[in-house]
Amino acid sequence: MKMNMLISAVFQLIILSFVPFVWWLITARKKANFFRWVGLKKIRVDNIKIYLVEMVIFICASCLISSKVFQIVIGNAKTATTQFNGRGVTAVPNVIIFAFFQTGLSEEIFFRGFLGKRLINKFGFTVGNIMQAFVFGFVHGVLFFPMIGAFGAVVIIMLISAIGWGEGFLDERKSGGSIVTSWIIHGIMNLISSVATI
Repeated sequence: MKMNMLISAVFQLIILSFVPFVWWLITARKKANFFRWVGLKKIRVDNIKIYLVEMVIFICASCLISSKVFQIVIGNAKTATTQFNGRGVTAVPNVIIFAFFQTGLSEEIFFRGFLGKRLINKFGFTVGNIMQAFVFGFVHGVLFFPMIGAFGAVVIIMLISAIGWGEGFLDERKSGGSIVTSWIIHGIMNLISSVATI
């Protein structure tokens, strides 16, 4: 299963990086390299202790709220993490690949690195960050709609949008524009929700 998960992760990373890469080639390749352009760069913080406390609080609050909302709204419906149900510790390598690379890295490159940065550059931080967060939430809500209906999908959109907004805020306002922060947060949150199923 590990090789299949690795192939799936690489495939998703390529798909979600394709549009950003083409956009960069056309509009920005002479200004910055691709990785810096999407924010895959060193985190710059003023105070590492405050930064770490903010990350821990954000992760804990997001996980607690998400677990309750998902339990109420989604219940026993199949999600991406249910693929690890009952697999035990042998699933841990697959969970790590899924959490940090298939979903974490690929989605952060697209949503915070590409979409968020372009919208923030065009409309300013407040409007741009809200817009990227809504698109992030909307995509997740649409995926759940067939399983949980319109009301549940709206709840998921609001929850995931709030998390996306927080990740954008931490990247742009607390990490010097690095999406490594949201990549770590996204990965840890997916890791926790996946490990809970094994």
